[in-house]
Amino acid sequence: MSDEVRNVMVFVEVKARKDDSVDPADAVDSKKIRRLVRAAESYLKMQSHDFEYRFDIITVSGNPTDFVLDHIKDAFLPPLTTR
Repeated sequence: MSDEVRNVMVFVEVKARKDDSVDPADAVDSKKIRRLVRAAESYLKMQSHDFEYRFDIITVSGNPTDFVLDHIKDAFLPPLTTR
């Protein structure tokens, strides 16, 4: 996804849980972050344009008729190393 107003490439992790007592964002742990950053780096290297970028998390809690959606912009910074 890109934020064309600011020319920012946005990488988004989406997590959903039926049980709203558990925060779906908690499932984005350090291992998941390393994988997302590695994939983003690979993608950006293939692009001819030099994008600013950020990592967002979108969470959905509840069921199809009663749910809460949350968009966390700049949810995390990439670690210094992805290895």
